[in-house]
Amino acid sequence: MSAAGGFARRAFASVAFRLAHVLSGVSHGLQYFAAGTLRPADLQEMSRRYWCKPYGDDNSLQGHEAWEAKTYGQIVSTGDALLIVGCGTGRDLIPFVEAGHPVVGVDPCGERLATLRRILQERGVFAELVEGFVEDVRLPGAYDVIIFSPFAYSYIPDPARRTAVLRDLARRLNSGGRIVLTYRRRTASWSANATRLARLGARLTRSGWSPQSYDIISLVDARKVWYEHWFTAEEIEDEARRAGLDPVSNECPTLTAVAVFTPTRRR
Repeated sequence: MSAAGGFARRAFASVAFRLAHVLSGVSHGLQYFAAGTLRPADLQEMSRRYWCKPYGDDNSLQGHEAWEAKTYGQIVSTGDALLIVGCGTGRDLIPFVEAGHPVVGVDPCGERLATLRRILQERGVFAELVEGFVEDVRLPGAYDVIIFSPFAYSYIPDPARRTAVLRDLARRLNSGGRIVLTYRRRTASWSANATRLARLGARLTRSGWSPQSYDIISLVDARKVWYEHWFTAEEIEDEARRAGLDPVSNECPTLTAVAVFTPTRRR
């Protein structure tokens, strides 16, 4: 190959890479804009379809990770009534049931709950399972500890909706009860241009929700969307306080941050 031919190929590749980068940015922005136009119910349904994608049962039997066992061991007492939000096929629910706790599990994916029911039956234990998003369902009873399965709280779009969920759950706690949240802790900032496009889409269509900076949104296909919000420690505590909760602890033992809250004492 001549020197001129090699230069031409490198120049063409450079232009192609730059064009790909621009088109990738356009695609990214359009995904956020499209997500902003979704009504909350549509966003929920597309999220449900994403989380209900098929996967094996092995994850259900792995049990608590080391940091979970340590955290829950400090919070959960013998016989405590528990609510597990985002229980899926039972990875973090099954150990509590087998330890003798009365447990209610909530998950929007009926297919996963069907798998969990089968596993519980095979093991000869029982938990009450509720299908739906925690912000919509009617929950039975009261609880000593409410645990959001890893990142389940981060998957609820819009701070107003998250705060409303916490406020409702706080009312369901017995005296001395705790709410445990896990989240990805944000330690750096990044561009909010895509989120601005999501907010523009929401305003133009009056979709009924408010995309925020550090929302992570990905349209997997025309029927599925992945949503997650990344928090700072201060931000998640602020949401909890607005829901009438005070922080007990807020630590980052791994890549996952763990925050524990209790209802604010009235004076």
